[in-house]
Order: sequence, then structure tokens, then C-alpha cells
Amino acid sequence: MKKRWNPIITLFFIITILVNFTLAYGAESAEENVSANIMNLGYIARDSEFIYYSNIADGSKLYKSKLDGSGETKLSDHIPNYINVVGDWIYYSNVKDGFKIYKIKKDGSEGKRLNSESSFWIHVVNDWIYYGRSDNAGQKLYKIKTDGSDKTRIIKDLIYGFSVVGDWIYYSNESEDQKYKVKTNGENATKLNEDQSFNINVVGGYIYYQNYGDGRKIYKVDVNGKNRTKLNNDDSQYLNTVGEWIYYSNASDNLNLYKIKNDGNSRTKLSNEGTGTMNVIGDYIYYWKAINDPNSGIKLDSTKLLRIKKDGTASEVVKIASEGSETKEDKGPDLTGMILIYLFVGIAFILEVWKLISLHRIKKFVENINGEMTNEEAERFIRILSQSRIIKRSDMYRLLKQGLTSVNSSLKVNEDTKEKLHKHLSKRGIHINLGNKN
Repeated sequence: MKKRWNPIITLFFIITILVNFTLAYGAESAEENVSANIMNLGYIARDSEFIYYSNIADGSKLYKSKLDGSGETKLSDHIPNYINVVGDWIYYSNVKDGFKIYKIKKDGSEGKRLNSESSFWIHVVNDWIYYGRSDNAGQKLYKIKTDGSDKTRIIKDLIYGFSVVGDWIYYSNESEDQKYKVKTNGENATKLNEDQSFNINVVGGYIYYQNYGDGRKIYKVDVNGKNRTKLNNDDSQYLNTVGEWIYYSNASDNLNLYKIKNDGNSRTKLSNEGTGTMNVIGDYIYYWKAINDPNSGIKLDSTKLLRIKKDGTASEVVKIASEGSETKEDKGPDLTGMILIYLFVGIAFILEVWKLISLHRIKKFVENINGEMTNEEAERFIRILSQSRIIKRSDMYRLLKQGLTSVNSSLKVNEDTKEKLHKHLSKRGIHINLGNKN
């Protein structure tokens, strides 16, 4: 007897294939890429009915509104970054409480703190929250359950951003400045290539990234580390890959907003305004204005939230930061909020000054090395480093490598001093191959 074709079974197999493809290559849609938004601070997210966002018009507090912007409602006084909307819950890192992880119901009820450490790049996948835990050494990759239990460190590497797709985590390995992947259970850590890879976006079986070793140009490689391809020649910042397009801030052109297809074609300028951290939601790109300062790098103006359509039209200011919200009794500005803002600005300023002074001291030392370095000079180099703020992916880091080479190659520097330098750097999470000491 002839077997009849069963459309239900066929449909089941098709759905199974589609689900497995989504798990393998990510649930990024044609409208937005949640993971890419998270890499850009994740200050806006959405579900099928509402958008959830950090409202700079009210002290950057957590709000929601309908997709058309109506029905704006405050959910919490917290200041959220890395917003994830999963099921009935909103997960975020609360700036107001030292970047600790919180969750709250979509109606603003049942708010709860989930951990007690500074947490960045939060990705909520199924029952787990993946995050970068910050301490003096750098960022370490952890996960906890969505109820705050079962805290687990996934790998020993220091990281700088990551993306979770299916059973894999793709991350920038700050210990080596290269791209890795690891299973979500911490197994099978694999180096994918030798590029200095940052701003990782994973879409459709490919990893798109900023290659610091080649002037921060955009490259792609498949999720197995094969088929490496250079996509542009621009100094590219704040990547956000959505569907077949990559949106980025072009530092080669005053940080103006550009897009390019994921095959490297159809490069298009979208605006004549400096563009900072961008989140793509629906048909719009939301962003902060950015200025490229030759002395101190990129500066973001977070007092205005702007948006522009993906085709470069309909540019507009969405929100303007308030100078100080008043209570219903007109008691004046929120003193706590003002203190918090001034505190963050003050800390940022101090760190920036410290970085510039450190850069000057290290540069002066390295440029004055004449011939073979002595042991006394090596000890002085260690003292300078111990007092310096060392930032990777900067001129300072390249100078640091130059100084280390001089120490390591010198026969006048004893082995104890070389080992002392190695331990000092390792303690600070800086791992550089110093070569053969013998």
C-alpha cells in the first residue's frame, strides 16, 4: 500500500530545522540585533508591544512606551544599561547601584537585585544571565540563573564584550587581544583567529568585528574562524550589525554615520553628524552625538538622544536630558541624582587625566631608552607602570609593548627583575608573551 504524504509531519520537520538554525546562528531579526545593542550600552529594548528605555529626559530612569511613542510610563527610578526583555521580565545593569544586575516586571512591579558586583554586557538567554564581572584586573565572564542563584565563572580569560548564540559564547579575549569562542558551560574554548578583535557582532553564521590590528576596519569571519574577509577601509566605531547591513560610526569621516552591506558592498553615508553608541530598534537607529577629540579620543554627548531612519532620512532629537527634575511639591532638583551625575563625571575626568599623565610618562621613558636597558632603568620602568593607568587598544599599550621588548632583550637586566615585571603585569591582568628569557 502506498504511503500518503502527511503535511503535518512535513511541517514539523520544517519547524524543527528553522528552530535549530536559530539556535545555531542566533535569533537576530531584520529589525534589530539585541546582542549588538548590548555592545552599545543597550539603553533601549523592545517586545511586540512596547519599547523599554533609559529616559534621559528624567534622569535616565527606566521607562516604557508603546512602539509609536505614546503611553510613556516610568517603571523605576533605576538607571538601566544593557536592557534585556525576556518573557514577563526586564533585566538590566543598574548604574545607580554600581552596575549590579536587577530584574523587574514589565509593569514595574517585583523589582529585585540579583547580584552584588559590577556587571556589564548582560545577555539573558533562557534561564541564564551572562555578564562581564568588573574588578581591578579587568572583566571576567560569569553567569547566574535568572533568579540570582548558581553564580559560575565560565572561563579564566579576561574579556572585552561578548555575544551568546545558541550553546556558544563568542568573546574578545582581552588577555590576548584576540577572538575566542567557548561553550556556555565553559568547555571547548577555541581561538578563532589572530586579529585584535573588538565590538563583536554575530549574525547568520558570521562574526563581524572591529580589527584593531588594521586600523579598526571591519572584518568578518565565520563562527569556526574560517573565511576571514575585510569589509571596508574606514576607521569604524560602534558597530551594530542587523540583517544584511552593518551600521557604524566612521572615525575616518568625523564619526559620521555609515552603513555597509555584510558582503562589503553598498557603502553609504547616512548622516553628517558625529554618531556615538547606537541602538537599532525597528526602522530607527538611536544614538548619542559624538565628537572625535584628537587629544582625548571620542567624547559622547549624552544630553541628547537622537534617531534616524535606516535609510538616512527623518533625523530628529527624541529626548533631551533634564537639568533637574522637580517633585510634585516643587522641591527643586533631585539632589541624589545630581550628586550621582557629578560623581560619575568627576570620576571620568580623574581617570582621563590619569590616563593622559600615564601616557606621557611611559612615552617619555620609552623614547629615552638608549641602547641596552640597565637593571636600574628596568626597575624604574616597573615603578612607572605601577603608578600608571594602562588602557589596552591605545597608544599607551603599544608603548608598553616596546618597553617590555627592551627589558626582555637586555642582558643587563637580571632575571629577578624580569620576573618581577612579569608578575606585576599578570597581577593587573596584562598578559604579553615576553619571549624566551634565556
